[in-house]
Amino acid sequence: MGDGERVVRVEVNEGWAEVVLDRPQRKNALTGPLAVQLKDAVIRLNGDEEIAAIVLRGEGGSFCSGIDLKELQADPPHPWPLCGARTRFGTEARARPNHQFGGRTQSGGGGATSLVCIGGS
Repeated sequence: MGDGERVVRVEVNEGWAEVVLDRPQRKNALTGPLAVQLKDAVIRLNGDEEIAAIVLRGEGGSFCSGIDLKELQADPPHPWPLCGARTRFGTEARARPNHQFGGRTQSGGGGATSLVCIGGS
């Protein structure tokens, strides 16, 4: 996975937006770039007063399988601060009350990601 690759899609509709984790070949597993793109998307959408709801989902039938262990153990290691991106995501991206998420497979980091997205303001 290249660092410049877009792995989060944002689809804006009238009054709501859909944020899609787009790494179906790895069951949308978390990487540094995915965490940063997700954080940026939620922060941007939270700042848009026209957006009343954000739906967070994963492409390809899985929400998120957690941290991508293959990428995490790459040799040489990737320069991304995966945990740092997740921590910053949790402190900067505050969800408004009507946000929802969906998907069939969710575990580990995927569950944590969904909770951060709907967590306190």
